[in-house]
Amino acid sequence: MAQAAATGDGPSVSGVEGAGNIEGVDAVRSNGSRARQVARNNMSYALVVVDARRVAGVPATAWMDYVALVSLAQIDPTAHADGYDTILNVFDTPQATQTGLTAWDDAFLHALYRARDASANRQTADIARRMAEASPS
Repeated sequence: MAQAAATGDGPSVSGVEGAGNIEGVDAVRSNGSRARQVARNNMSYALVVVDARRVAGVPATAWMDYVALVSLAQIDPTAHADGYDTILNVFDTPQATQTGLTAWDDAFLHALYRARDASANRQTADIARRMAEASPS
């Protein structure tokens, strides 16, 4: 891992191609997310195991989008989304029109990743507000 010196006396960045010598540069750390720690989980990698019998008859684009939404948005895969036009229903109430992410799914993902830096309750309210603004009237 590269290190940056907080003062002019520390080491320079090493092992980073094109970084050159950056001695004397103040180090700034960022966690790379606007979500507070209490509302954020870090995922380094995911191993997804798909039961071929369970996805038989479901379009590949639909179950792949389902897996992406459930894992990357960290949704409880047992959540019930009855009454919503979402790919989350692809296994409970399959429809021929379910071939991928829906407008609801897209609005959710956009709201989730644009949620303001606040408490978990305020983030939830912000996501709900953004989804309501995105939904057609």
